[in-house]
Amino acid sequence: MQLILYYAPNACSLVPYVTLTEAGTPFEVRPLNFRKSQHMMPDYLQLNPKHKVPLLVIDGRPLTENVAIQIWIARNFPAAKLLPVGDLFPTWTAAVWFVTRHKLSGDSSSSADSSPVSGEPEILPPGPAPEPRR
Repeated sequence: MQLILYYAPNACSLVPYVTLTEAGTPFEVRPLNFRKSQHMMPDYLQLNPKHKVPLLVIDGRPLTENVAIQIWIARNFPAAKLLPVGDLFPTWTAAVWFVTRHKLSGDSSSSADSSPVSGEPEILPPGPAPEPRR
């Protein structure tokens, strides 16, 4: 399996670099310099039209978004024990709560209430459908 990670060293895209290292798998690193607009170069835009990092290319297929990359790494390298074993529903629910309550802002200090964020779809893990809200 060939893995190529495009990332910016001083950004959140460093996370999959650390995760791949923890997984103990070989991967190629291609750092992008945003000051030089390397993320806007035609070759990179062909792989990732969103022009963001991180980008993990897996055997020629691009995968974007930090969370998706983290889940892919954890599932494909289970010996690294990057995810807890057993019922992941509580973990998944906590992650969804955190993301939706902070409105995807990345601001962990925001004071969001416990009501769902208006207009956002509810994201649920695979499995039986939950009971409808009342």
